[in-house]
Amino acid sequence: MENKIDILVFSRETIKEFVTDRPYLLISIRDPKSELVETQDNPNQVARIDLEFSDWDLEKFPQLKDKPQLKAFTKEDAQYIINILRLTEKYINLIVVNCEAGISRSAGVAAALAKCLGQSDEKFFNPRGPYCPNRYVYRTLLNTYLDGRPLGE
Repeated sequence: MENKIDILVFSRETIKEFVTDRPYLLISIRDPKSELVETQDNPNQVARIDLEFSDWDLEKFPQLKDKPQLKAFTKEDAQYIINILRLTEKYINLIVVNCEAGISRSAGVAAALAKCLGQSDEKFFNPRGPYCPNRYVYRTLLNTYLDGRPLGE
């Protein structure tokens, strides 16, 4: 991939003030049944996807699968992210990911996308950093990408 794409992570509150002059893809994650996050109008936003899933690990807590108030991140969610990225990658140089706190779900997505793009995910897994990536989200997205490849190979 010739075009380096940077990845930023924000919370629900901080994304509301985000403005950039760079062309970007916004991936916004919220809790089930919560309102869409409002963001600044920005002509540089090439695409936006809104996802709704809980911050839990289906592999570690399978007993939570049938709880109606919880919704797991799915392979379909992962495929949606990958499809949008494939459609927009030529037009963007920034991916912005937000979730409620900007620590777990969004960092899991960001770390996996970094790997998909052939970059390091180290900044998202730094034990002294602000993130604690949801590993279920990370694995599901990365495995879905690996099932279909190209992007950063």
